[in-house]
Amino acid sequence: MKINELSVYSVTENMGNKVARDTQSSTPSTDGHLPNFSQFTPDDVLNFITDPSDNSDLRDLPPEVWQKILSYVKLVDTLKTISSVSKYFYDLVNIKLWTISRIRKIRSVLELDYLSHLPIRHLDLYKCKYSDELFRVMIQFSSLHSVILGRDIVQHLKPGQMFAISHLPLQELSLAACNVHDHHISAALIGLNNLRKLDISNNSGHITDKGMQHISSLNKLQYLDISWSESITSTGLQHIAGLRRLQYLDITRCPKITPRGIQAISHLPIKELHVYSSGVDDSYLTAISTIATLRKLSISNDVADNDPISETGMERIAALPQLQYLDVRQCWHISPSGVKALSHLTCTILTPSSTSLVVWQTPLSVEAYNNIEQLFP
Repeated sequence: MKINELSVYSVTENMGNKVARDTQSSTPSTDGHLPNFSQFTPDDVLNFITDPSDNSDLRDLPPEVWQKILSYVKLVDTLKTISSVSKYFYDLVNIKLWTISRIRKIRSVLELDYLSHLPIRHLDLYKCKYSDELFRVMIQFSSLHSVILGRDIVQHLKPGQMFAISHLPLQELSLAACNVHDHHISAALIGLNNLRKLDISNNSGHITDKGMQHISSLNKLQYLDISWSESITSTGLQHIAGLRRLQYLDITRCPKITPRGIQAISHLPIKELHVYSSGVDDSYLTAISTIATLRKLSISNDVADNDPISETGMERIAALPQLQYLDVRQCWHISPSGVKALSHLTCTILTPSSTSLVVWQTPLSVEAYNNIEQLFP
């Protein structure tokens, strides 16, 4: 177990033992797994944390541990109960806990309404169903830093409501797999001038270059995921060429993005790039090699009739001055000369294997090189 898991287990086991004594029920399992405390009531928790004979060191627990402990009980009822115990628990419930929590599994609008006065920074509503009341409460989270919206919410939002979201102090927004179109992007991003992370992946090709044009105004954006966007072309990347803080880009399965699009953003300080695309070849790698700031790169070439990646492409990648990590697990079509060029790399390489993941730390020994060569028939 990790240290936090040990702390959680120790506290929850003590809590279970105390409840068992008080209710004359059987003692919870002590087989090394966290017991099921879903039957605990707020009064059980209150009695446990206010009994100094059992819990002299509770204040030493970090908020992350309390987050785990409190996940076993009814959230709102418990918060209302323990926040009145002492200043320590008041501060924990009303301040510390919520700066690191991602609130999921909202059971009702009433529960969300209660949480809205807390300084919650991360809100996951991906599985929530839309209602006008839910939207009303959602925009009251004045400290919200990050929000994940789900398809049902996005598809039912009216244009004015989507615009209202843009007035939240968001730095991270996920609209992944929400069937989002260009007009959703336009409405949601107006006013989000502090946005640093945007995930619009897996939207069935509904987002086009026009949607990318709306993203071009996010001058503080550092993270962008547009994977599985079949309609975005190289022109879309040209639209975001002015995002001079962009450090992470995922263009996996964006088949219309060509080396020309990569070259358009090569001057940006991109440190991590994911290009799982069947079209990756030497010309694509040559374009990628112009991004001098790259530290982590994932590429694929998984269609048999594609031109194999040769020594030329791999040597271009090997010349990247800051590269620390290369993932070629999906590259099943690398020529023998391309495989040989892997030995010039001085970073961690993940290569495909028919049976398991193989990680090589290069420079490679002769034996390691021979093993890698066998992976690519």
